[in-house]
Amino acid sequence: MCIISMYKIKYLKYKKKYNSAKIELNENTNNYLENLFEKHQGKKSLYAESTPTKFLTYGYIKNSCIDIMIKKLRINKNDTFYDLGSGIGNVCFKISYSTNAISKGYELVESRHNVAKDINNEFSLISNMENKVKLFNEDFTKLKNGIDDATIIFTDSIVFPDNLLKLIENIAYLSPNLRYLISMQKLDDPLNFELIENVPCEASWSTSQINIYKKK
Repeated sequence: MCIISMYKIKYLKYKKKYNSAKIELNENTNNYLENLFEKHQGKKSLYAESTPTKFLTYGYIKNSCIDIMIKKLRINKNDTFYDLGSGIGNVCFKISYSTNAISKGYELVESRHNVAKDINNEFSLISNMENKVKLFNEDFTKLKNGIDDATIIFTDSIVFPDNLLKLIENIAYLSPNLRYLISMQKLDDPLNFELIENVPCEASWSTSQINIYKKK
C-alpha cells in the first residue's frame, strides 16, 4: 500500500469521527455535553483521599444555568473565561462551545482534573474547539496578584469559607480586564464590587443562584 493511500485512510477515519460528533452537537448541544460529562465521570472517582471532608460534596451547575449566564453577561469570542475550582470542567466546555471564548479552569483535586482532561481529549476533536479549553491541576490561590487576560471569573463557591471568598474577590479586583465576577455564594460585604443581579440557577443539588458582580 502506498504512503498516500495510508494517509487517505487515516484522514477518512478521522473525518468520519469528526462528522459524527458534529452531527450530535448540531442536533442537541446540551444533551451531547451532558452525555459526555456523564460518560467520563463514571470512569473515575471524583474524590481524592487527601481531599478535606468539607470539600467532598461534589456538585455542578447545569447547562441551562450556563445558558442564562452567557445571555446575561453577553459572553462572546473576545472573552477569556476563568473557572476557579473547575471540577470536571463542565462550565468551561459549555462556555467555549457556545461562545467560542477561551476558557481556563483551575482544579486542585487531581481526580476531578483527570476526568476533565479525558473530556477535553474528546471535546478537542470538535471543529474549532482545539485548544479552546485549558485545564490546570493547580491551586488557584496562587493567582493572588490578579489574572491579566481574565474578562470573566466564575466560581462555584457554595462550600468555600469566607477567607477564600475574600481572596477570590481580591484576585478579581486585581485583574485589569475583568468585566464580571460570578460567585455561586454571595460575597459578604465586598469592598471593591457591587452586586448587579442574582439569578436562579439549576444545579445538580437543587435550585441555586448565581451572583453577578462588577467592580465599583
